[in-house]
Amino acid sequence: MGAHPSRYLIIPFSNSNYLKDYPEMAIRSGRLGMTVVKIVKNFGDMKKLSPEAYKEQMPEFHLRTAQMLYDMCCANRGTYIKVGQHIGAMEYLLPIQYIDRFKTLHADAPKSTEAEIRSVVRAELGKDLEEVFDEWDWDPLGAASLAQCHKARLKETGEVVAVKVQHAAVQHSAHLDLMLMELGVMQCAKLFPEFKLGWLARTTRQNLPRELDFLNEASNADRCRQLMKDIPWLKIPKNLHKYCTSRLLVMEYLPGTMVSNKQELNQRKIDVDKTVERVTEMYSEMIFNHGFIHW
Repeated sequence: MGAHPSRYLIIPFSNSNYLKDYPEMAIRSGRLGMTVVKIVKNFGDMKKLSPEAYKEQMPEFHLRTAQMLYDMCCANRGTYIKVGQHIGAMEYLLPIQYIDRFKTLHADAPKSTEAEIRSVVRAELGKDLEEVFDEWDWDPLGAASLAQCHKARLKETGEVVAVKVQHAAVQHSAHLDLMLMELGVMQCAKLFPEFKLGWLARTTRQNLPRELDFLNEASNADRCRQLMKDIPWLKIPKNLHKYCTSRLLVMEYLPGTMVSNKQELNQRKIDVDKTVERVTEMYSEMIFNHGFIHW
């Protein structure tokens, strides 16, 4: 059950896995295409209005557009959720209708099914889930754009662990998703030149292969743990490398609270101001002292 040897995570079009998944890719591409067509048509209707009516109805247009894009991202999942999360954080750049709709993806991303989780574990470790884990909590600790995390217990050692499992389709769909999203962003730039989002697609294309490689994430965590070992209040979970692959990350389980959950922090009598101060100190240490950032 050693680490998976492959480091090539964006599957080329000639790969048989891509060809096998072509029907699903066609469906995902069709959803994007239909959404773009609807937005373009709606915008065309808006341009026929008088300047006063155009200005008055623009907030409603943004609301409809945000919902259409949100529904498409949730249906396609994976890379689309990743971009949607970025959109939800762009309060300085986009109308509030998009921010309010997409920011929910930070805490409520679509989840993988039990069958999908089992297929990834089987593919990565060469064994069924029950052969590796004695216990598995099917209610995920959290779900994000590229993966979700489950609490489990290792059969071999009895250790309670957190298992980050990549969503099953992400590996095969990422390349085409990014290409199509770049085309979509270019089209949006023509409609809304004031929203300069081309950099978002380019940055995602550059960073996504590294984010899809969980072995890279494990290596970064190990490096960060060593660099910041003298900070007494900082705990970085250890990776159990024997079980880690490019799509599966198994680490020690450390229960906690989201730093943004002020209510729970107060219930646990955790000083919110001190927490913010320490988060700032942690990132400053990574940026200014080490020049290496891991999150």
